[in-house]
Amino acid sequence: TSTDSTLRIRLSEEKDEKTFLDEIYVVVDGKEIRPNTCIESPNLKYCAAERSYENLVKGESLVLEFETGGRKATLWARGYYVPIYD
Repeated sequence: TSTDSTLRIRLSEEKDEKTFLDEIYVVVDGKEIRPNTCIESPNLKYCAAERSYENLVKGESLVLEFETGGRKATLWARGYYVPIYD
């Protein structure tokens, strides 16, 4: 969802998997824009590709907001997931 200048996304793990999110950002007019939470707390694990991972398991999610100025944005994320077997 979005407002005039803010893009809000919900990233969720829906399957029996463990997500390892290393970095997430959007690109607007060739510029990388980090989530607002990274401006407030730059040491969050998903703010830079440093192989320090934010973990999500089934049912967990992150809601992230990006200041895009209402312009078209492309979402980028780095990381991986591992299936969880019982």
